[in-house]
This record gives sequence, C-alpha cells and structure tokens, in this order.
Amino acid sequence: MVPKLRDRYHPVRPVGQGGFGRSYLAIDCDRLDRPCIIKQFSPQGSNIALGAATVTQDGIQEKYAQFFAEEAKRLSELGEHPQIPALYAYFAEGGRLYLVQQLIEGETLAQQVDRSGPLSVAAVRSLLVDLLPVLAFVHHNNVIHRDIKPDNIVLPSLGAKPVLIDFGVAKQLTGELATRGGTRVGTEGYAPLEQLRSGHAYPASDLYSLAATALFALTGCAPESLFDPLANCWGWRDRLQAAGQEIETIDPVLGQVLDRLLADRVSARYGSAAEVLRVLAGETVDRPEGIDFGDGAACTTDPDPAIDLDLAGCKWRPATTIAAHSDRICALAFSPDGRWLASGGGDRQLRLWDWRSGQLHRDLAGHGGRISALQFSPDGQAVISASSDRTLRVWSLTDDGPSHCLKHHQDWVGAIALAPDGQTLASSGDDGRIVLWDWQQGQLQASYKASPRPIGAIAWSQDGAVLIGGGRDGTIGFWDARSGQLLTTVHQHLGRICALQVTPDGQWLVSAGEDKTIKLWRLDHGQPIDDKPQQVLRDSTEAIFGLAIAPQGGLLVSGGEDHTVQIWHLTDYSLLQVLKGHSWWVNAVAIAPDGVTLASGSGDRTIQIWQLA
Repeated sequence: MVPKLRDRYHPVRPVGQGGFGRSYLAIDCDRLDRPCIIKQFSPQGSNIALGAATVTQDGIQEKYAQFFAEEAKRLSELGEHPQIPALYAYFAEGGRLYLVQQLIEGETLAQQVDRSGPLSVAAVRSLLVDLLPVLAFVHHNNVIHRDIKPDNIVLPSLGAKPVLIDFGVAKQLTGELATRGGTRVGTEGYAPLEQLRSGHAYPASDLYSLAATALFALTGCAPESLFDPLANCWGWRDRLQAAGQEIETIDPVLGQVLDRLLADRVSARYGSAAEVLRVLAGETVDRPEGIDFGDGAACTTDPDPAIDLDLAGCKWRPATTIAAHSDRICALAFSPDGRWLASGGGDRQLRLWDWRSGQLHRDLAGHGGRISALQFSPDGQAVISASSDRTLRVWSLTDDGPSHCLKHHQDWVGAIALAPDGQTLASSGDDGRIVLWDWQQGQLQASYKASPRPIGAIAWSQDGAVLIGGGRDGTIGFWDARSGQLLTTVHQHLGRICALQVTPDGQWLVSAGEDKTIKLWRLDHGQPIDDKPQQVLRDSTEAIFGLAIAPQGGLLVSGGEDHTVQIWHLTDYSLLQVLKGHSWWVNAVAIAPDGVTLASGSGDRTIQIWQLA
C-alpha cells in the first residue's frame, strides 16, 4: 500500500503522465476523504512513481524543482477562479515534489466528442464564449497556458461552465522567459508554429490553440487533418459539408473568428480574448471587470473588431486631429490590439497616443536623430524605432520587458520590418546594408552589404524566406533572408522607392516612390514572376511616401507630397477616395487592426484620424 503524503493525502490510482511527471487521483483524509489530484513532478524519462526510488541526478532535479515552483506560484496567483482548479497545497517530501489540486468531476472535451460525436455550431460558439473570459483572466495575470487542447478542457457535470486544467507548461509573460526562446512545448495540431518552432508564445498563441480545439469539437477530427498544405488553407467547412452540415447554416461570425485565430502570423490574429468576445457577441460585450491591458489602469474600450465591407460604397471622414509633434511626423504604427497609436519624427520623440481621444499616453525620449520608422512587437508589449542617429531602439511598454539600443549601421536607418514569425527584425538604411536582429535579446544575427546605394524600404515575404528592399535608384532587390544572397532585381520605378508592402496573402508586393506611381508585382514564394509590374496605379500628382494595407487585404492607403491620403480598392485597383486635410506632405499612413480606421502623419506636425462616415 502506498503511504500517505504528509500523513494526509492518500494516492488511489494514476490518472495521467506527461513530460514533467505523473498525476494521481487521491483522497484528502483531513477533509472527510474529499477527492483531489496529486501531481508528482519528476524528470522526463526517469520513470519515477510513488513509492519508487528517489532521483539522485541533482541537475535534473534542480530544473524540475524550478518547474514545480513556477507552476505552484502561477496557480496560487490565479486564485480561486471558478473555471481553474484551485491549489490546495504544494510541498517536497522524500526527495520528490508534489502539488495538490482540486478535482474537477466530469468528462474532458475529448472524451465527450469521442463518446457523443462532434458538437453543434451553437455549442462550439457557447464553448468559446465560456472559455474566452478564462483566457482573459489568465493573460491578465501574465500567464500563457501553452497547451490548450480537448484533453485539458473539462466539462463538469450539472451543466457548469467548462474548466481549463493543466498549467504544467504555462509560461510567464514577464521576465526573462518572455524575452527568450523557451522550451518547445505544446501539442502538435493545437500549438501554433511560433510555439513549436522557437518556444515563443503570446496571448494570441493560446487563442490559436483554442480555435484549433474548436475545430476538433466541430468536426471530431484532429486539426492537422483539416489543413491542406498544398492550398495553404483550412478545410474544416468542407469537412462539415461532407458530414451533412449545410454550409449556409454555419455561423459566419464564428467562421470569421476561427479563420483569423488560425492565421500563421501572430500579428494576423486577434490580439486578445476580449477582442474575440466582442466579435462573437457584439458591442454590448464588455471586457472582464478590473482587467488591466497594459497601462496600469482598467481599459474602458475594446479594440475594434475587423470589419468586412463592400468597399465600393465606403466613405471616410476626419474624426480626430492631434497636434502631435514639434517637427514633421515621419512614422506611425497602431498597436496589435488597436488601442494605441505610436508616432515619431523630426523632433526625436516617440509618442504613444490614445487615438480615440487624442490624448498623449506616453512620451519616450532617447534617439539623437529623426525617427524614421516604427513597429509594434506582435504582443504589443514593445515598440521598435529606427532613426537617423544610426541606431534602432526597442522600447518596453511594461516594467520588466526588453529595452535595447541596437547599433551596427554606419548611416541613417530608414526602414524596419519584423519577420512573419515576429522573432527576427530586419533593418536597412543609407549604408546599403540589410541587418537582422534578435530584437528581444538586442543581439545582431546577420549583416550583409546588399547594395552600393541606400535602401529606404524593406519587407519580408510571407514565408519569411525572402527579404525585399527598395533602393534610391528605383531598383527593388530580393535577397535570401538566411544567406543574404541576391536572388533577383526589378527596376521599373523612375526614382527613389519610399515604401514597400506585401499583401496579407503573400501574393502581391506593392511599391511606391518618387515617380508618383504605385506598382503591384505578382509574387511566387516571395519572388516576382515578371520583371514588370502587373498593375500600375496612377493618380497622385507628386511623390508617394507611405503605404499601408489592411490586415484583411483589399484596402490600400497611400500618402504623399501632394498633402493627400488616397484610398484604393486592391481587388479592382480603383481609387475609392482622396482625403484632404493636411497642409503639408503626408509622410506616413497606418491602418488599425479593424481594417478601416486610418491614421496619417504629416510635415504639418499633426496626426489625422479618419473613420467611416
């Protein structure tokens, strides 16, 4: 008979085993034999069981003791949330590590689907609505679960809300673990690429896993069987239709949510659980009470959901004008959740704005020259800037996030772009170099002399294999991102290229510059299929300095020397509207995550926010 632990907890039988140890059903003799779960932590492959010999490998024990302490701390901090198992005790005994948790009675989602078959569309929607507030709570406590799957969702008896279990591989958002590639954990089919490849995880990573879990609940199939790698798309609708589910009855809003959450790129997904709730339930859904979304105060407005529109009938109007800087504005960027707008320019200041009210939220100083480019990190916890002072800076927007000054360029740094996985930063400038950085660690990864002339615009191919740079002489170069080898060039612009953008589907490159044209190049695996553009958009009377493409595609915005903002329909290449309001050159444009809110920054020192009329 296995002895009691702490002369109180009596193990009954094993109920699970993973890389970090085993779980046992037990009874708490001090609480009227109430059932509970005991998790015994042990190194992977050591075959430790209750009653077995004590592990003596000090190094392995130390590492797993750290995992044990971290999980106990996380569960303690998560408190008494009704949809997370309560922590009763944690201790070491006999050279082993133990954690005692509340037992949740009921089937796992995997067991229910195996027993009763797939859930209805309405039931899956209800499941998401019940679990998203749990994720909002978890993420608010700076934790990422990293292993959301059907086996880790318990459906209690008596109709109670689902419970999220097994935080054994959860990861702190803050501190050292958030800035380094972590242990590659998660379950194939449910974990996103950034987690399986590099160990990096974000709130959007958990949301991906939740969406993959929803696909399993809808179809009864493993998520990996629903993805077509040749077509690079999810086929869950086809699977439902083949099973007799009429495609017209599938909730279109739920479909939109699942498709976006399952995007490969972190930045293409919804940024928070609260944002997904709003899309599912409409304007009346509020954020969970008391949750802080990064500024130290409770957020009063939700990020706007992506909006699907018939663009041909849309009209934009000026909504807010912000007197933003004491010199020209050269760069703008919206945060991934759509709440903040970052701006920078000739006065060397980086400023963070609540763009709805026009109020300044934060002022960041440190550059010794004009700020030429800005980009938020995928999780919105940092903003990256480039400057004419030859440096890049990573600015943490949290107390313990990464902050670095990146020095390598020998001249003005004019452009930056994050790789699709959000891990590698590319920069280029007047020294003709393309430089790759681990922006979270502040470390140089690679540097190569790409051109004898300045490279003022840079972009990545959708798969992250090709870097695309635009030069002062009107040439667009395509380089192998790993080796720096020049793959090909095209030369169809008659002056400096000021902006480059790749469409979200990766099929088109959009370029613009001093020759007053916008050109569209058809891409195949990041390279042009022809040395001539497939489409040329002509309407501007002067040079074009800025481009932005809506996250959902379809909408292109440009700004330039003629003081206007131009809105283009990328499907039929028509000009939808010309926005007038600035009194000087429009140097930068940006589109919010909702896909329709626009921002423009000008030499007149103002930011103009444009919204649908």
